[in-house]
Amino acid sequence: NLRDIAVSPDGAQLVVASGAPYFHQVYRTSDLRAEQGYTSDAYPNAVDIAPNGTVAAGIDGSYDPDVYIYPKGGSKTVPVREYELPSTGMSSGSDLLEPAGLAWAPDGSRLFAV
Repeated sequence: NLRDIAVSPDGAQLVVASGAPYFHQVYRTSDLRAEQGYTSDAYPNAVDIAPNGTVAAGIDGSYDPDVYIYPKGGSKTVPVREYELPSTGMSSGSDLLEPAGLAWAPDGSRLFAV
């Protein structure tokens, strides 16, 4: 069920988007021990980590925010920003984020969502 995976800039953690459970799981790379994950919503499907450690966590959900932003060292349960993709079709919900559909610019100045 793995949709996406990202490694922290220091190489100490893996962040996983796997559809279920309904949060982005975090593992230590040293022993793959689970740590507190990032709160999101149903069907996590994308994750990327900026060079400064900011985590972008994405889900596949029509009626919930699609992207959640967590700064390095900040809360893993309360995002500092949430983004909802617009609805460009005929459905009542928003467009869906593609699996592995998040990427930070190399300098971390922009986040791209597909």
